[in-house]
Amino acid sequence: MEAEMAFADIDDLIDMVEACFKYIVQFAVQQCPQDFQFLERNAPILEILTKFQFQDEIKLNFPRIRYKEAIQILQDSEQRFDFPVTDYIAREHQRYLGNRVFSS
Repeated sequence: MEAEMAFADIDDLIDMVEACFKYIVQFAVQQCPQDFQFLERNAPILEILTKFQFQDEIKLNFPRIRYKEAIQILQDSEQRFDFPVTDYIAREHQRYLGNRVFSS
């Protein structure tokens, strides 16, 4: 990390984490393709990773919403959850947001 990160805001931090994640995944796919082929036997990992559109870099931008927006989406959904939607986002809520709302 750069020393200037001390002056970064939350959006700068999210940008940095996203860039690090993209670099690590791209590096792993390019340097260890045989490992991903092995994993493919048990999970459709290559199908998932092709969503990242690997060429020279990962072009996927991760969706970003505010916490209150996520709560509102959950409250407005007709999905029945085991845990009620309050000010806490449970794991099942995260799965719903990731798999149903932002899965494109």
